[in-house]
This record gives sequence, structure tokens and C-alpha cells, in this order.
Amino acid sequence: MSDDYSRYSTRPVSHEDWNPATKSIARKIAAEFNHNLDGWDVEVVHMGSTALEIAGKNEIELYVYPAANAWDAVFRVLTRSYGEPGRKEPDFIRFNAMREGFEAEIMQVRGDVGKLNKAVYRYLAENPDLCEAYVAVKRQYCFSKREYQRHKDQFFEALVRQIPEDYFAT
Repeated sequence: MSDDYSRYSTRPVSHEDWNPATKSIARKIAAEFNHNLDGWDVEVVHMGSTALEIAGKNEIELYVYPAANAWDAVFRVLTRSYGEPGRKEPDFIRFNAMREGFEAEIMQVRGDVGKLNKAVYRYLAENPDLCEAYVAVKRQYCFSKREYQRHKDQFFEALVRQIPEDYFAT
């Protein structure tokens, strides 16, 4: 993870209790994917704080895992639906959208990035005490986006080191 946090603002980050509406909105967006990506081998998974039902920014995170032969086609469909990506790397592409007053991040991922995301989410989902620790970190550092991001990254770096290897196999 990047050591250059100067690109982040020092302004506060929104930190709110989990809003149950985010689950139904995530389902609606996933249904859009299923319609727009019909016929392609694609897995769509709601992850992040809203999926874990924990406090945070109430930002909906949906991960799109296309089969290798569908990567480019899925990218074209997502670009038509959400415009140019906010971030594009070889194995990670992020699109941003607003739905019913909530920010949604749609991430197209593959390879090791995809395995890591799935492992982290599964491990958090199975360990509520870690979710509580994660919320505490976010709450403590929400006074500054820069510090919020720095400490979230540190939390996840430590978390990844404790995840059993078998979590990365699926």
C-alpha cells in the first residue's frame, strides 16, 4: 500500500452508523449488472462496511469478478453504464456512481487482487471482533481523510498477515 498519503485531504470523513437501505440499493445495482452482463461469466459480490453491516461512510462497494475471457467486455459494459473509471490498474478498475443518495463504488477485479479482496471480506465477516476493531479505527481517525486512509491501510496490512492461507484458495 502506498506510503504517500499527502494526496489525501485533511478534511473529516463522514462516519455514520450502518444504514440498512444500503443493502437493498446494493441488490438493485447487482440486478442491473445481471441484466447488463447477461451471458457473461461474471460474479458480483457486495462487500465492505455496508455488506458487513458496520459503521462507516455508508458507501456501497460492489466487486465484479469477470472470467478471464470476459475482462474487456465487462469493462466496456461498465464504462457505458458508469462513465470513465476513477481508477484503472491492470487488475483493478473502480467506477463511481450515486444511487438513491448513496455513493457506490463498482470495482472490477481479477487475479491476486480479487483473491485478496475475497479473503479479507470473508475473514472479517467470520470475525465480528475484527469488525469492531475496524470500526474503532475508522471512528478514531475520521477527523482527517489522510489519517483515516493511513490507519485503515495499516489495519488491513496487519489483518492480511493473520488470515489463514486457505482463505486465499477460493
